[in-house]
Amino acid sequence: MVAYYSIQQEGHDNHETDKFITKYADNEQFVDEYNELFTLLDDWGENGIPYAHRRKFRHENEAKSLPPYGMGGGYLRLYCYPMVDNILILGNGGHKVNITDTHQASPFLKPHFDFFRAVARKLDQAWKDREIYVKDNLLEGDLELWL
Repeated sequence: MVAYYSIQQEGHDNHETDKFITKYADNEQFVDEYNELFTLLDDWGENGIPYAHRRKFRHENEAKSLPPYGMGGGYLRLYCYPMVDNILILGNGGHKVNITDTHQASPFLKPHFDFFRAVARKLDQAWKDREIYVKDNLLEGDLELWL
């Protein structure tokens, strides 16, 4: 079983993952990729993230993106940060304009990548400093991060 968390920026009404869902859930251009991604997340929520999938997260500096390599996906990306095997922090994401684009080249990915990379760095430091920790398979501690 995987526990999912999302980031909510101060002054914003929605979590970052909710913004992604709102933007792509009914977007006909990306419906297949979106459905594949959330089917995968549902499966992980119930059964855990297989080691083979964790190894194939798309490493984009500190941030990771889904779907993992070889698990579908072409244009759509959702940023995440795996804290431990059973805890995944989800962010926002976007899409590539061209299949060969990098996240830096896509105006629909770069701002979400830059933000989530900063979040991932903060999470990593808070983990190292033991400001956040895992207790009973849940994140505990000071869960407010200031960027």
